[in-house]
Amino acid sequence: MTAEYEKLLSQATSTPLPSDTPEPSPTATATPVPSPTPSPTSAVVFRDDFEETLAEGWIWVRENKQRWDLAAYPGFLRLTLNPGNCGGVTRNVPLQPVSQGNYEISTYVEFTPISNFQLAGLIIYQDDLNFLKFGRAYCDFGGVCVGNGLYFDNVIAGALTGGNYGTNTANPSYIYLRLQRIGNTYTGFFSEDGTNWVNIGQHTNDLQPVGVGLFAGQSCVGSIPADFDYFEIIRLP
Repeated sequence: MTAEYEKLLSQATSTPLPSDTPEPSPTATATPVPSPTPSPTSAVVFRDDFEETLAEGWIWVRENKQRWDLAAYPGFLRLTLNPGNCGGVTRNVPLQPVSQGNYEISTYVEFTPISNFQLAGLIIYQDDLNFLKFGRAYCDFGGVCVGNGLYFDNVIAGALTGGNYGTNTANPSYIYLRLQRIGNTYTGFFSEDGTNWVNIGQHTNDLQPVGVGLFAGQSCVGSIPADFDYFEIIRLP
Protein backbone atom coordinates (compact mmCIF):
# COMPACT_ATOMS: atom_id res chain seq x y z
CA MET A 1 0.00 0.00 0.00
CA THR A 2 1.41 3.38 -0.95
CA ALA A 3 1.81 6.24 1.56
CA GLU A 4 -0.60 8.33 -0.53
CA TYR A 5 -3.26 5.56 -0.40
CA GLU A 6 -2.79 5.12 3.37
CA LYS A 7 -3.23 8.88 3.86
CA LEU A 8 -6.37 8.98 1.68
CA LEU A 9 -7.92 5.95 3.37
CA SER A 10 -7.19 7.43 6.81
CA GLN A 11 -8.94 10.62 5.81
CA ALA A 12 -11.77 8.67 4.18
CA THR A 13 -12.73 6.73 7.28
CA SER A 14 -12.84 9.67 9.67
CA THR A 15 -16.38 10.83 8.94
CA PRO A 16 -19.58 8.73 9.16
CA LEU A 17 -21.02 7.63 5.85
CA PRO A 18 -24.04 9.74 4.90
CA SER A 19 -25.68 6.82 3.15
CA ASP A 20 -27.05 5.38 6.40
CA THR A 21 -29.76 8.05 6.63
CA PRO A 22 -33.00 7.50 4.69
CA GLU A 23 -32.57 8.51 1.09
CA PRO A 24 -35.07 10.36 -1.11
CA SER A 25 -37.12 8.45 -3.60
CA PRO A 26 -35.30 7.68 -6.85
CA THR A 27 -36.13 9.39 -10.10
CA ALA A 28 -37.66 7.69 -13.09
CA THR A 29 -35.85 4.79 -14.69
CA ALA A 30 -33.91 5.39 -17.87
CA THR A 31 -34.88 3.27 -20.87
CA PRO A 32 -32.74 0.12 -20.72
CA VAL A 33 -30.40 -0.40 -23.66
CA PRO A 34 -27.96 -3.23 -24.36
CA SER A 35 -24.50 -2.89 -22.84
CA PRO A 36 -21.48 -2.57 -25.12
CA THR A 37 -19.12 -5.52 -24.99
CA PRO A 38 -15.73 -4.90 -23.36
CA SER A 39 -12.93 -3.61 -25.56
CA PRO A 40 -10.57 -6.35 -26.84
CA THR A 41 -7.72 -4.44 -25.17
CA SER A 42 -9.36 -4.70 -21.75
CA ALA A 43 -7.39 -6.58 -19.11
CA VAL A 44 -8.36 -8.20 -15.81
CA VAL A 45 -6.17 -6.64 -13.12
CA PHE A 46 -7.84 -8.18 -10.07
CA ARG A 47 -10.29 -10.97 -9.30
CA ASP A 48 -11.33 -12.67 -6.08
CA ASP A 49 -13.61 -15.73 -6.24
CA PHE A 50 -13.80 -15.90 -2.43
CA GLU A 51 -12.48 -19.44 -2.09
CA GLU A 52 -11.61 -20.16 1.56
CA THR A 53 -9.43 -17.06 2.03
CA LEU A 54 -9.56 -13.51 0.70
CA ALA A 55 -7.18 -12.50 -2.07
CA GLU A 56 -4.42 -10.07 -1.18
CA GLY A 57 -4.92 -6.33 -1.09
CA TRP A 58 -8.31 -5.92 0.56
CA ILE A 59 -8.63 -2.87 2.81
CA TRP A 60 -11.68 -2.62 5.07
CA VAL A 61 -13.45 0.60 5.95
CA ARG A 62 -14.63 0.13 9.55
CA GLU A 63 -14.28 -3.63 9.53
CA ASN A 64 -16.55 -5.66 11.79
CA LYS A 65 -15.14 -9.19 11.76
CA GLN A 66 -18.35 -10.56 13.22
CA ARG A 67 -20.25 -9.41 10.15
CA TRP A 68 -18.33 -11.00 7.29
CA ASP A 69 -17.69 -14.66 6.57
CA LEU A 70 -16.27 -16.98 3.90
CA ALA A 71 -17.45 -20.22 5.53
CA ALA A 72 -21.21 -19.72 5.86
CA TYR A 73 -21.74 -20.03 2.09
CA PRO A 74 -18.65 -21.68 0.54
CA GLY A 75 -17.37 -19.83 -2.52
CA PHE A 76 -19.09 -16.59 -1.50
CA LEU A 77 -18.19 -13.62 0.67
CA ARG A 78 -21.08 -13.03 3.08
CA LEU A 79 -21.59 -9.49 4.38
CA THR A 80 -24.31 -9.40 7.04
CA LEU A 81 -26.28 -6.19 7.47
CA ASN A 82 -26.34 -4.86 11.02
CA PRO A 83 -29.81 -4.70 12.61
CA GLY A 84 -30.69 -1.25 13.86
CA ASN A 85 -28.01 0.33 11.68
CA CYS A 86 -30.32 2.73 9.84
CA GLY A 87 -28.84 6.02 10.94
CA GLY A 88 -25.48 4.94 12.29
CA VAL A 89 -22.05 4.34 10.80
CA THR A 90 -21.81 1.87 7.95
CA ARG A 91 -19.26 -0.88 8.52
CA ASN A 92 -17.66 -3.69 6.56
CA VAL A 93 -16.82 -1.97 3.28
CA PRO A 94 -14.07 -4.06 1.62
CA LEU A 95 -12.08 -2.08 -0.94
CA GLN A 96 -9.34 -2.77 -3.44
CA PRO A 97 -6.92 0.10 -4.16
CA VAL A 98 -7.43 1.62 -7.58
CA SER A 99 -5.40 4.08 -9.63
CA GLN A 100 -6.86 6.77 -11.83
CA GLY A 101 -7.96 5.87 -15.33
CA ASN A 102 -10.76 3.90 -16.92
CA TYR A 103 -11.95 0.62 -15.45
CA GLU A 104 -14.91 -1.62 -14.81
CA ILE A 105 -15.85 -3.49 -11.64
CA SER A 106 -18.33 -6.36 -11.44
CA THR A 107 -19.89 -8.90 -9.10
CA TYR A 108 -22.73 -11.38 -8.70
CA VAL A 109 -24.76 -10.99 -5.51
CA GLU A 110 -27.55 -12.98 -3.88
CA PHE A 111 -29.57 -10.66 -1.69
CA THR A 112 -33.27 -10.21 -0.89
CA PRO A 113 -33.96 -6.87 0.83
CA ILE A 114 -37.20 -6.70 2.80
CA SER A 115 -37.08 -3.28 4.47
CA ASN A 116 -36.46 0.30 3.39
CA PHE A 117 -32.86 1.31 2.69
CA GLN A 118 -31.34 -2.19 2.83
CA LEU A 119 -28.76 -2.21 0.04
CA ALA A 120 -25.99 -4.47 -1.29
CA GLY A 121 -23.80 -4.10 -4.35
CA LEU A 122 -20.81 -2.25 -5.78
CA ILE A 123 -19.16 0.92 -4.48
CA ILE A 124 -16.60 3.36 -5.90
CA TYR A 125 -15.25 5.28 -2.92
CA GLN A 126 -13.27 8.47 -2.41
CA ASP A 127 -14.32 9.28 1.15
CA ASP A 128 -17.41 9.28 3.34
CA LEU A 129 -18.91 12.23 1.48
CA ASN A 130 -18.05 11.29 -2.11
CA PHE A 131 -18.87 7.92 -3.65
CA LEU A 132 -21.11 5.99 -6.01
CA LYS A 133 -22.97 2.81 -5.14
CA PHE A 134 -25.01 0.52 -7.36
CA GLY A 135 -26.95 -2.51 -6.23
CA ARG A 136 -30.14 -4.14 -5.07
CA ALA A 137 -32.13 -2.28 -2.44
CA TYR A 138 -35.62 -1.81 -1.04
CA CYS A 139 -37.77 1.34 -1.24
CA ASP A 140 -41.56 1.50 -0.78
CA PHE A 141 -42.23 5.23 -0.46
CA GLY A 142 -44.35 5.31 -3.61
CA GLY A 143 -43.64 7.52 -6.59
CA VAL A 144 -40.94 5.87 -8.64
CA CYS A 145 -39.78 3.56 -5.85
CA VAL A 146 -40.02 -0.02 -7.09
CA GLY A 147 -39.74 -1.89 -3.78
CA ASN A 148 -37.13 -4.61 -4.16
CA GLY A 149 -35.16 -3.41 -7.19
CA LEU A 150 -31.93 -1.90 -8.46
CA TYR A 151 -30.80 1.61 -7.50
CA PHE A 152 -27.77 3.67 -8.57
CA ASP A 153 -26.69 6.43 -6.13
CA ASN A 154 -24.29 9.31 -6.79
CA VAL A 155 -23.13 11.18 -3.67
CA ILE A 156 -21.16 14.43 -4.01
CA ALA A 157 -20.14 16.41 -0.90
CA GLY A 158 -22.60 14.37 1.14
CA ALA A 159 -25.62 15.01 -1.10
CA LEU A 160 -27.41 12.64 -3.45
CA THR A 161 -27.00 14.03 -6.95
CA GLY A 162 -28.96 13.02 -10.04
CA GLY A 163 -31.43 10.18 -10.41
CA ASN A 164 -31.36 6.85 -8.57
CA TYR A 165 -32.73 4.89 -11.55
CA GLY A 166 -35.08 2.59 -9.61
CA THR A 167 -35.50 -0.50 -11.81
CA ASN A 168 -37.45 -3.74 -11.40
CA THR A 169 -35.90 -7.13 -12.15
CA ALA A 170 -37.54 -10.46 -12.92
CA ASN A 171 -35.75 -12.22 -10.08
CA PRO A 172 -35.86 -10.52 -6.66
CA SER A 173 -32.94 -12.37 -5.09
CA TYR A 174 -29.92 -12.43 -7.38
CA ILE A 175 -28.26 -10.16 -9.95
CA TYR A 176 -25.04 -9.57 -11.86
CA LEU A 177 -23.75 -6.00 -11.51
CA ARG A 178 -21.21 -4.01 -13.50
CA LEU A 179 -20.06 -0.43 -12.86
CA GLN A 180 -17.91 1.27 -15.49
CA ARG A 181 -15.79 4.40 -15.22
CA ILE A 182 -14.79 6.34 -18.35
CA GLY A 183 -13.26 9.68 -17.37
CA ASN A 184 -15.72 11.26 -14.93
CA THR A 185 -18.71 9.32 -16.29
CA TYR A 186 -19.96 6.27 -14.41
CA THR A 187 -22.38 3.82 -16.02
CA GLY A 188 -24.24 0.98 -14.32
CA PHE A 189 -25.15 -2.28 -16.03
CA PHE A 190 -27.04 -5.32 -14.77
CA SER A 191 -27.74 -8.83 -16.02
CA GLU A 192 -29.98 -11.63 -14.83
CA ASP A 193 -28.06 -14.36 -16.67
CA GLY A 194 -24.48 -13.04 -16.80
CA THR A 195 -24.64 -12.74 -20.59
CA ASN A 196 -27.23 -10.15 -21.59
CA TRP A 197 -26.47 -6.79 -19.98
CA VAL A 198 -28.75 -3.76 -19.59
CA ASN A 199 -27.65 -0.14 -19.08
CA ILE A 200 -29.48 1.29 -16.05
CA GLY A 201 -28.12 4.86 -16.36
CA GLN A 202 -25.17 7.21 -15.94
CA HIS A 203 -23.79 9.65 -13.38
CA THR A 204 -21.07 12.30 -13.65
CA ASN A 205 -18.74 12.73 -10.69
CA ASP A 206 -15.24 14.26 -10.45
CA LEU A 207 -14.28 12.22 -7.41
CA GLN A 208 -10.78 10.77 -7.05
CA PRO A 209 -11.46 7.20 -5.89
CA VAL A 210 -9.08 5.55 -3.44
CA GLY A 211 -10.81 2.20 -3.66
CA VAL A 212 -13.51 0.11 -5.31
CA GLY A 213 -15.34 -2.78 -3.77
CA LEU A 214 -18.49 -4.17 -2.19
CA PHE A 215 -21.14 -2.68 0.06
CA ALA A 216 -23.94 -4.06 2.24
CA GLY A 217 -25.69 -1.91 4.80
CA GLN A 218 -28.50 0.34 5.98
CA SER A 219 -30.63 -2.21 7.79
CA CYS A 220 -33.24 -0.44 9.91
CA VAL A 221 -34.66 -3.77 11.06
CA GLY A 222 -33.50 -7.36 10.94
CA SER A 223 -30.13 -8.89 10.14
CA ILE A 224 -29.94 -10.30 6.63
CA PRO A 225 -27.00 -11.54 4.53
CA ALA A 226 -25.70 -10.41 1.16
CA ASP A 227 -23.64 -13.11 -0.57
CA PHE A 228 -21.08 -12.12 -3.22
CA ASP A 229 -19.73 -14.80 -5.59
CA TYR A 230 -16.78 -12.81 -6.95
CA PHE A 231 -15.34 -9.34 -7.42
CA GLU A 232 -13.43 -8.33 -10.55
CA ILE A 233 -11.63 -5.22 -11.81
CA ILE A 234 -10.98 -4.80 -15.53
CA ARG A 235 -8.73 -2.04 -16.82
CA LEU A 236 -10.24 -0.25 -19.83
CA PRO A 237 -8.40 1.79 -22.49
